[in-house]
Amino acid sequence: ALGQDRTTPLGKVLRINPYGTCRDRRYCVPDDNPFVGKRGRDEIWLMGLRNPWRFSFDARTDDLWIGDVGQDAFEEISRVGPNSRRIHLGWSCKEGRSTYNASRCRDSVNYLGPVTVVRHDVAESITGGFVYRGPRYRDKIGGTYVFADFLTRRVWLYRDGPGKVLQRDGLGSGIGATSFGVDDRGEIYAVTYDGVLWRMHVRRG
Repeated sequence: ALGQDRTTPLGKVLRINPYGTCRDRRYCVPDDNPFVGKRGRDEIWLMGLRNPWRFSFDARTDDLWIGDVGQDAFEEISRVGPNSRRIHLGWSCKEGRSTYNASRCRDSVNYLGPVTVVRHDVAESITGGFVYRGPRYRDKIGGTYVFADFLTRRVWLYRDGPGKVLQRDGLGSGIGATSFGVDDRGEIYAVTYDGVLWRMHVRRG
């Protein structure tokens, strides 16, 4: 229920301006945050998340991409545009695209559903990544979102239309990706819990 409680920062994405002091805060809050002047924490920008594990902004569109670890059945990836009017991602009314706890659903809320989900028989601990904007594989996967699963070591490429494509080799035989990063050219890297750094390579086929 914390993801739906406006009085706590838990289960939320917060948006603040750390460069300054406003009233009794050591930071400022943008005036266009959804709960400024209303009931709820001013810092909240998005709510209804369960356990977001890594989020990133698309360097070209400013869309926010979030990997949210699921509960019983689904892992999910959400995309939020910079001017989105839908600020509630669903938990714990929804898990993925399915109803999880109907007693916590509200008819007055316009939930923003995920762009893609992965069932728990395929993945169980999602790691959010980045939209690929590098030059090396621009013709093959430019604009594609790269994410992974910690437990199975699988890596997926998601793009609107074709959907997700499984990178079957995954990340070797060790532990799955704990995080992703990009270099100054936009090439994507993954890091695993055992300290290995992987550079993304796209094969033919």
